[in-house]
Amino acid sequence: MISILAFVLVAFVTVSIKGLTNNVDYDAIESLYMSTNGPDWEYRVGSIPWNFTGGYSEQNPCGDSWDGITCSDTPTACLAQSIICTITSLNLTNHALSGNLPFGLGALTNISTLALGTNSIIGTLPLNTVAMST
Repeated sequence: MISILAFVLVAFVTVSIKGLTNNVDYDAIESLYMSTNGPDWEYRVGSIPWNFTGGYSEQNPCGDSWDGITCSDTPTACLAQSIICTITSLNLTNHALSGNLPFGLGALTNISTLALGTNSIIGTLPLNTVAMST
């Protein structure tokens, strides 16, 4: 009986402690999703749609390989214990985004590529986002 209880506790701890996507990056992409009509986006066939249900502690865009997101490490490493991955690229070309780009997008300080072509985005690129390319 004790060995079964120990196994259950170890399994619980293993599942509960997982690597995450940087919380600042998570908030930035969530603001993008919310301000560009995220529930109506179109995803690539076979890709993993963005899902913010449960919040930061439940979702892992880098570890779960969300559509259009490239991160600082492999999905396997981003799922490992004690690993926090950052978003390095967003490619949401032709995903049916519509709306304004949020100011919070500029919080993606490790991003090197931002591809948003063939969408219905209006407004201007937030000033803090422009600083990413310098």
